[in-house]
Amino acid sequence: MLVSAHPPILRVGQGVAERRASLAARRAQVERCVLQPYDPQAHGMDALLYFWARVEALGEHRRILGPWTESPTRFVQTYSQAAEMMFLHELGADWRNGHGLLAVVWADDVVWPCRARVSFWTAPAYRVPVLSKALGQHVLRYLFEARGFQSLCGLIPVTNPLSVRLARRMGFRVISTWPGACLDGDRVVDGVELRLVRTEWQAREPVDPTRNGA
Repeated sequence: MLVSAHPPILRVGQGVAERRASLAARRAQVERCVLQPYDPQAHGMDALLYFWARVEALGEHRRILGPWTESPTRFVQTYSQAAEMMFLHELGADWRNGHGLLAVVWADDVVWPCRARVSFWTAPAYRVPVLSKALGQHVLRYLFEARGFQSLCGLIPVTNPLSVRLARRMGFRVISTWPGACLDGDRVVDGVELRLVRTEWQAREPVDPTRNGA
């Protein structure tokens, strides 16, 4: 379930030039960001607890992650067992203590190297389509190239059309609609299943002349 595409948050009275400068600064942070694969044994549980606190402060547990994650203990137990988990953070930030967090990604239903179902949370300041897409491209590059997955999928509530739109902009195709497959707060809603295979992603991925083999 990709869950990051929300309208940008703008301050009242913020001018056009200030907004553009802010967006440029955030874009630079995304371009330089670090994707850190998370290992609970090596990195400890503090990163998960700080992530829980961010989601709690935003009131997003029920709407995005499910009501069972409102408990920090259950949250840590659940996400420390994720088959794949990645923290995207600002370069040089103390990400284990919750600093400089841009996005968190986790995967379940993993059959390596065949497939994984991916979920994506983005910090509010980066919930702008151009930034969310750029963060997503970092994740896709890691999962397809570094991890070698052949197919990725997402399951998004039908009540979150912005996330569906973001996934499609990243190359995912709508496969089907699952009746009653998702939660939106306390409501059971249908889920939109999307899929992206490695060969389709490779056909869309722009060539970077600075990378090896280009």
